[in-house]
Amino acid sequence: PDRGAMSSELSSPSNLLLRLGSSNFVQENGDVARRQVEWERQIESLDQKEIELHQCQLKLIREQNSTFVRDLRTLRSDVDTLHKQHEALSTDSKVVVALAERLQRLERVLGDTVERNEVQARELEALRRPHTEALERLLALERQTCELAERLALDLQELRGSHERHASGLEGMKAHQ
Repeated sequence: PDRGAMSSELSSPSNLLLRLGSSNFVQENGDVARRQVEWERQIESLDQKEIELHQCQLKLIREQNSTFVRDLRTLRSDVDTLHKQHEALSTDSKVVVALAERLQRLERVLGDTVERNEVQARELEALRRPHTEALERLLALERQTCELAERLALDLQELRGSHERHASGLEGMKAHQ
């Protein structure tokens, strides 16, 4: 007999009384009891499978949780490492910035020094030019003086020679007289 039909037969009290009165009821009652035992076994089996499934799920959750904890520790370690590297880079960048500022100051000082040296070189050249010109004039005068001294020495020699000739000619004339 069909379960749906049987449940509808047992659902109304009049149908139940009719069924109780029939001889088939005893046989059907045995079938119902057998089915009930079978259902209880199936329910127990399902309950056991559900418990096993829950245990398996709990085990999986625990494994996942421990994996997550392990991964979290690794991530924390990585983050700590990154923080340390960031601090080191930050310190290094501060040093680089300080060195760059110092280099700029040195370049400014060097630029100022170069400009000052160029100005001083121009001033020195301006001061040296008249001295150089004076030195050139002095050297020219010295050359002229040397040339003049040589001419004067020659002229003096000629004059002495001429004087000696005239003096000897004059003595010769005095002696002839």
